[in-house]
Amino acid sequence: MQEGEAVLAASLRLRGEVACAALAGGWLAAGAGRTLCVWRAGEAPAAWSEVAVQPRAHRYALTAARWAAGGALLASGGVDGAVRLWSRALAERGVLAAPGAAAVRALCWAGARVLAGHDDGCARVWARGELLAVLHAHDGALHALAAPLRGALLLSACTDGVLKLHDMEEVVSAGTGGARVAALCWRDGAHDLGALCADAREDGRAAATGGHDARVLVWACGARGVRVARVLEGHAGAVTCVRWARRVLASASLDGTARLWAAGACVRVLRAHSRYLTAVDADAALRVLVTASNDRSARVWELHAPATSLHAPCTPLQHFALGDLEGISTVEGAEPAGTAGTGDAAGGEGARCVWSAGAGGVRGARGSTASRRTDAGSPPPAVTVESSCTNGWRKKETRWVRRGLRGTAVTRGKRGGRLELRRELAGGGGLPALAADFGADGGVLLTAGLDGQATVWDVESGCVLRSLSSLSSGASGAGGAGGGGVRGARVSPHRPPLLLLATDDGAAPLWALADPDPDPIQVYGGGSLAAAALCCAWGAGGRLLVAGGAGGSCCCAPRPPPPRTRCISTQMLTTWCCEFAATAAALALDDDEGFHLLATGGSDSYIKLWAIQYTEGDTTACVRLARRVWAHGGGVAALRLAAGGARLASAGADGWARVWAVASGRCLAALPAPGDAPLTALALTDQYLVLGGLDGGLAVWRLGAEAGAGGSAGGEGSASGGEDEPPHDDPAPRAWRPPAVARWLQEYITRAPDFYVKPETEAEILRLAMKAGLTGARLLDDPITDVIKALGFGDEDASDGDSIESTMDIEERERIEKRLHDELSWLRRPYATSEMEAAAPHWLLCPLTHRVLREPARAADGYSYERANILEWFYAEGGAVSPLSGRRLHSARVAPNYRLREQLRAFELQHKHLYEPVLDYLDDGDF
Repeated sequence: MQEGEAVLAASLRLRGEVACAALAGGWLAAGAGRTLCVWRAGEAPAAWSEVAVQPRAHRYALTAARWAAGGALLASGGVDGAVRLWSRALAERGVLAAPGAAAVRALCWAGARVLAGHDDGCARVWARGELLAVLHAHDGALHALAAPLRGALLLSACTDGVLKLHDMEEVVSAGTGGARVAALCWRDGAHDLGALCADAREDGRAAATGGHDARVLVWACGARGVRVARVLEGHAGAVTCVRWARRVLASASLDGTARLWAAGACVRVLRAHSRYLTAVDADAALRVLVTASNDRSARVWELHAPATSLHAPCTPLQHFALGDLEGISTVEGAEPAGTAGTGDAAGGEGARCVWSAGAGGVRGARGSTASRRTDAGSPPPAVTVESSCTNGWRKKETRWVRRGLRGTAVTRGKRGGRLELRRELAGGGGLPALAADFGADGGVLLTAGLDGQATVWDVESGCVLRSLSSLSSGASGAGGAGGGGVRGARVSPHRPPLLLLATDDGAAPLWALADPDPDPIQVYGGGSLAAAALCCAWGAGGRLLVAGGAGGSCCCAPRPPPPRTRCISTQMLTTWCCEFAATAAALALDDDEGFHLLATGGSDSYIKLWAIQYTEGDTTACVRLARRVWAHGGGVAALRLAAGGARLASAGADGWARVWAVASGRCLAALPAPGDAPLTALALTDQYLVLGGLDGGLAVWRLGAEAGAGGSAGGEGSASGGEDEPPHDDPAPRAWRPPAVARWLQEYITRAPDFYVKPETEAEILRLAMKAGLTGARLLDDPITDVIKALGFGDEDASDGDSIESTMDIEERERIEKRLHDELSWLRRPYATSEMEAAAPHWLLCPLTHRVLREPARAADGYSYERANILEWFYAEGGAVSPLSGRRLHSARVAPNYRLREQLRAFELQHKHLYEPVLDYLDDGDF
C-alpha cells in the first residue's frame, strides 16, 4: 500500500488539545483538557454522532483513555491521579483514586482489571473498584504499560528508558503494602531518552513500545521474559502512541504521521494532521483508523474501499443460538434501555452527588441553592450534621452546619436535592468559626473559633444560651502558646450535656451546661498535648473522652475525671481529627461490650483504629492499635464514624473523600471535593455524606447500597445488591481465585448436564482443589497432568493422600480424567483468527462484539453472549439490562449454554487449521 490511500471520513473537533483517543467497534472516545467525549458511528464510517460529553471528567486534564475488551466500559485517567470508569453514555461507574497517587500517564486492561501507570513510577492494579496491588516499578514516570500473555505479565517502561517485566500474579499477591516484587526481566536503555507508550497484542504473544528515540520496538513475550523481535524505524519524531489491531500495529508520532506496520515493514503512512499526533487506534478488522492531535481534532480514516459500516448489519434473531430458548427468564417490561443503566451517579462507587456548591457558585444535581462564599485565603470551612425530629412538624429532617470566616450557617435538607438556608448565626468577632456540634437531639448547637470563645445556641430560636471563654483562668493554665483559639468542640450525650473544647493552648477544658460557673469543671491535657489541642470527641454514652493535637498524641480519659489520664502516640506528626464509634462490634473483638472504637487521623496520612478497653470504675483505659490504613496523600483532615461503627468517612488534603468498611479496611467509595481546593471537613449519616472544602465549597452525596451499608462486593456469580446487580467477580480465567475455580469445576465437570459425577466424588474434587489452592493462572500455566493430579486423578499409585479415595471403578476414573483434560485444553485454546471469524455463522458470534465466542453464557433475556462481555455490559449499565432488547431483566445471573458450547467446539475442530501456530518467544517469525 502507498501513501495517501487512506480516505478521511470524519474530522471531529474538541475544545482543547486532544490528549487521548480510543476506538471500540463503532464507539470512539477522546479527551481534551478536562473534557471527555464519546461518538458513535453511523451506517457509514463518515457519519459520526456525538453521544455524550463530560466537561469535568477529571479535576485536571485527561491523559489516557482505553475501552475494555467488550467495548461497554471506558477507563480514563488524568493528572488528578484518578482513574474513572464510564459507560458508553458517560455515566460514571467508578472512581479509582488511590491515596497519594500521582498523575496517571498510562492505562491498559487485563480482563476486568485496570492497570494504571503514574508519574511517580508506580503501577496500580484495580478490579471492580478495589485496589489490588501497588507496584513501585520505576524511578522515572511510568508512561508505557501493557499486559502480555493475556494478562499473565505486566510490562512497564518509564521515561528513564528502563523496561521491566513482572509476573502479574506475584504483583497482585504482594498487595498494596508496597512490597518489592522481583522483575522477570530488566532492560536498561530500551529507548533512548525514555519510553512513551506500550501495547500488547490480543493473543498476548507480542508487545510494542515507542519512545523519544523515534523507534518502535516489538517484543516477543514468553513466560521466561521478553526479547526484541523487531525494530521498526521510519518516524522522524518521538513515538507517542502504539496500538495493535490483531497482527497489524499502528503508531503515532510527533512528526505528524501515523504508520501501519505488518510483518516488520511499514505498509502505510498517513499525513494525518498539521501538528503532532498524540494518539492512534484502529478497529480489529482494520476498516477505520483514528488519529488524534494537539490541533484540537480527532480524525477518522477509511482504510478500505468501499467502506463498510462499523456496526454489523444484523438482527437480534440472527444471534438466537442453539439452546437459547431454554434460558428465557422473566423480564420487567416497563423500563426501556434508555432509562436503565444511564443512571445519575456522579461520583464514586455507591454514591451520588445530590447537591454541590463551590466557591464559584452551584454545580451539581437535582436543583440547588447558592451557598455563601468564603473569601479567598480564609481558614477551612467545616460541617457537622444532626438528624432530629422538628417541633411542630413531627417530621424527620437533616440539618447541616457550615462554619467559616463569616460565622455559622444552619441549613436543612429538602426534597429534590435542595438545601434551604434557615438561619445565619453571627459571632466570633470577625474571626473564623472552626468547630460546631449539635447536642440534645439537635436542640442546641455548640460553636467555637479562633476568638477563643464557645457559644451555645438554641437551634429553633437562634438565641444564645451560654457563652464560654477558653481564655479563662482554668482553661489557659496549660502553659501553651497557641493564643487560646478553639479548634474542636463537642457536646456529650449526657442529660444535661457536657461541653468539651480543644484549644490552641494544648488544653481540653470541660464545662457542664447546667452549671453557671464560668470556669471549666475540669481541664485535660496540659503538656501531654504539646503546643495545641486540635480535636476532641466523646465515647459511647459519654464514658470516655479524647483530645488530640500537635506531636501526634491523644489524651484519653474516662469520665468522671480520674486521678490521671492515658496518653498515646496516635500519629507520627500531628493528630488532626478523632472520632469515637458507638460500638466496637465492627472489629469483631472477643468482648465487644468491654471495648470502644476510636479512629484518629493526622498529618502522617494514616487512619488508625484503636480498641480501647474500659469498664466502669477503672481509672485508666487500655489502648491498643487494631488497624492502620493509608488514607490520603498530604494528611487526613477530617473523619467521621457511622453510628454503628461499620463504616468510616475521611477527607484529606489531596482533595478526596473516602468511605471505608471498618471491618475489612476496604475503600467503598472515593468522592472528589466540590471544588479544586483540599477537603477540610465532612459529616456522615446513614444515607448522606457532606463535604466541605478550603474554598468554601459544600457538596452533599447520597451513599448507595454498598457504600452506605459498608458491605463488600459479592462473590462469583453473586450480586451484592440483589438479583439486578451485576456480579463483581472477574470473568477472565487468569484472575480466578479458588472459589471461581470451584465454580468452573461445578459448571463444566461435576454438574454439567451431559456428564454425571457422584455427589461424594464432587465434594472430594472440590476439597482437593481448595487444598491445592488452584487458581485460574495455574489452570492456564501448569502442566495439565499436574493440575489433574492435584484434583486426585492421573496417578492411581499416589501415596501422598491427595488421590480420590472412593469406590469408583477404573472406567469412571478414566472418564472423569478425560473430561478434566478436555476442559483444561478448551480453556487454553488460542484466540480465533480473522479467517475463522469470517467463516463462523452468526449465532457463534457474541452480539456485543461480533467476535467468535470463547465461553458462551446465557443471560435472562434468552440470548447467549461471551461471559466476560455480558458481565462487563451489566457493570457498565449499572444493572441487568438486555443489550439486544433494551429491557431491564429480572436477574443479572448468567449460566453456561452447553448446547451452543458443543456447537462451538465442533466448528473450531472443523476449522482448527486456521489457528495461528503457537510459537515460543525465542522462535523466529513475524510479530
